[in-house]
Amino acid sequence: FALADYALALASNTDDRLALSASATISYLLPCPIGDPLTARAECIAKTERGGMYDVFIRGKSGKTYAVFHARAAYKPIKRES
Repeated sequence: FALADYALALASNTDDRLALSASATISYLLPCPIGDPLTARAECIAKTERGGMYDVFIRGKSGKTYAVFHARAAYKPIKRES
């Protein structure tokens, strides 16, 4: 869950707004073998002015998908001090 949540944070905080995780679910598809290096790939599937929906795929070195994370991020404007 932590790896997927981190990937969400990186994917959703890419512009002049602060993105906060508003909800998330994870589906564990397969057990991950000990020692298998994991990667997370986040994809924005929908975006509005107020938030975005993201899917994150957790995969092992072999390319097997071990988990799928579905999340909603809420956007807030960043207040700049002058």
